Amino acid sequence: DEGQITAAIKAAAQTGNPDLLYRFAETLRSRHEAKHTIKLNWFYPCILTVLAYFLFVNSLAPLVRDNQILIAQWPDAVVSASVWIENWWWLPPCIATAFIAAVSPLLKRQGLSSTLSHSLFYSTLASQLDSNVPESQAIHTAALMAGDVELSHTENASFNTPRVLQLLGPVSEQYLTPSASERATAAPETADREDNRLSTITRRAHLRHLAFIYEQKVRQRDKLIHQLLPNAVSFALGFIFILSTACLFIAPIYGQIVQW
Repeated sequence: DEGQITAAIKAAAQTGNPDLLYRFAETLRSRHEAKHTIKLNWFYPCILTVLAYFLFVNSLAPLVRDNQILIAQWPDAVVSASVWIENWWWLPPCIATAFIAAVSPLLKRQGLSSTLSHSLFYSTLASQLDSNVPESQAIHTAALMAGDVELSHTENASFNTPRVLQLLGPVSEQYLTPSASERATAAPETADREDNRLSTITRRAHLRHLAFIYEQKVRQRDKLIHQLLPNAVSFALGFIFILSTACLFIAPIYGQIVQW
């Protein structure tokens, strides 16, 4: 974020407009809130898993071990797991703790998502062009904002640079270059000026359109990761725990009672 904050301040200084800096501050705030929301939404599935494991170790496994002779319908896997967990109950928590400790640093070092990076590039570049910032300078600032190392190290980048064309998509050429008929209808002395004006208009329109599309993708991705996925996992875990308890522990007891 340090390089992007510097780029946002630089872009605001170049244009004299603090809107870009404000939007980037909102992006950082949203990312911070998203991380907090993710932790809260994943808290319930984690607690549910811990309680289920605690219930198995302290109640269900002893029930199976103490009644193996009395209840003959326990599944073999349930009996083996109950016997194993008596001596090795501490191993699964240790494995889970080690996994979380290994994954946590990787999650903390994770940068911007590709979707958010593209959105920042398009919106920053469009804002720079709106303020008549030179093309190469505007692309460099937008690359820094997006965290695009390759493009930020490209000297004198333009809209014909391969990396820029790649970011703008396969239809970029028809938006970024005036057609031959448009050039032919312009007077010779005003052709170059008209080409530049039309190019600037079409570029800004195309960039605004791409920025809008990727902003929508960012919102959809955040909704999926922050809300739908944790809720789906919570529902699935709860359903699995209830179903497994009913089928593997309660059903054998009920079946044995019926036989008696």
